[in-house]
Amino acid sequence: MIMDITQENMASVFRFFMTYNELCKSFSNIDLENMYYLDLRVDCKSRYIGNIYTQFSDIPDFENCMYINIAVALLNQKIIVDWDEHIPANVLVSEIEQKLRNDGMFVVLRQDCKRFDEQDNLREFEISLYAHQNIESKKMYKKLRAFFERQCVFNNGYFFGKETYSQRMKWTFEPYLTGENAFVLNEEEEYAVWYRDPYVRKIMEQSYEGKLNYLKSICFISKEIEHTRTEQSAIINVLNSFYMDESVELKDILSLFNDECFLFSGWSLMDKCFDVLISIMEKKGAEGYIQLIEGLDNIPKQGYKCGLCKIISYCLRKNNKSKFLNIIPYLSISSKETLINKFQIINSKKLQKEIDSVMDILLTDNVSK
Repeated sequence: MIMDITQENMASVFRFFMTYNELCKSFSNIDLENMYYLDLRVDCKSRYIGNIYTQFSDIPDFENCMYINIAVALLNQKIIVDWDEHIPANVLVSEIEQKLRNDGMFVVLRQDCKRFDEQDNLREFEISLYAHQNIESKKMYKKLRAFFERQCVFNNGYFFGKETYSQRMKWTFEPYLTGENAFVLNEEEEYAVWYRDPYVRKIMEQSYEGKLNYLKSICFISKEIEHTRTEQSAIINVLNSFYMDESVELKDILSLFNDECFLFSGWSLMDKCFDVLISIMEKKGAEGYIQLIEGLDNIPKQGYKCGLCKIISYCLRKNNKSKFLNIIPYLSISSKETLINKFQIINSKKLQKEIDSVMDILLTDNVSK
C-alpha cells in the first residue's frame, strides 16, 4: 500500500491480485451509503462506453474491454455525464474524476483486461482511493480502507484475495500495471522474483559467479553482434540484481569496463555498469570509496575511458571531492601507490588540475609516513 497525504486530500493506492468473483464478492459486502459505480471503458472497437450503477454486481464483466476505470463515488446524488464519442477516453476520465474529487470521495479501479490468466481468471487490479479533508469523508475513507484490509491478505506490497492466496503456490503473479517483475510466493509466504522467459530465468538462477561471468562474456565479446530483446532483458536483470546483492564486490564490477563494448539501441552497457558501481559504492559510504581505490587495478586496459577516467572524474567532482579526500589517511600504502599510478596514466586536461592537488596530498602523506 502506498500512501500519499497532501493538504488538499488524502490518496491511497491498493494493488490487488484476485479473481473476478472475489472482486465482486468484496464490493458486494461494502456497507456505505450513497455509493455509485461509474463504469468507463473502451471496448474492442475503441468505442467509449459509460454507465452508472448502484450495485457493483450489476456492472457487466470486463471480458470485452481493453481498459476500464471504475469510480466509486460517495455523493449526495448521481453524476450526470454527457457522453461524446469524439472525446478521448483519457480526457473523459480526467474530467469525471475531477468532478468526483470536488464532491467527496471516490475509488478508481484500473486493470488491463488482456493481462490475466485465461484459464483461471486471475486479475491484477489497482485501486486508488481519494477523499477530501473533511470529517465525513475521512470516516468513509478509513472505513473503506479497513474493509479492504479485512477482506484480503497483504504481502509484498499487494493485497490478495483470500482464496487466491490460499492457492498462491500455483500462481505466477505478473504486475503489468506497475511494470515490476513477476513473482511467486512459496508455502512459507516468501517472495521471489520469477522470470517468464526461460533464457532469462536460466541466467538469473545462476550463482553470483555465474552471473558475473555471463556479464564478462557480454562486455568483452569479440565483435559487435545483434542482441535480442531477451538477451538485453537478461543483462538488465543481472545488473539490477547486483544493486540489491550485499555480496557484490566493487572489484568485480570494475573488471567489466571495456571502451570497445558495443552500444545497445538507446542505452550503453558501460553506463549501466558505472551506475551499479557508484550505487553500491555510495551505499557503503567511506568504506565504499576505500574499496573502490583498492580495486582500481581490476580495471582492464580496455576500460581506460569508460572506467578509470569516468570513475576518477566522479570522485573529484565538487560534491564528492571532500569525501574522496577524507578517506586518503585510511588507505594502505599499496592503495595510495595504486592511486598515484592511476593518476599518472590519466591524460586529461580537464582533470589535471584536480589530479595535481590530490597528488600533492598523496605524496606529502607518503613522505610523512
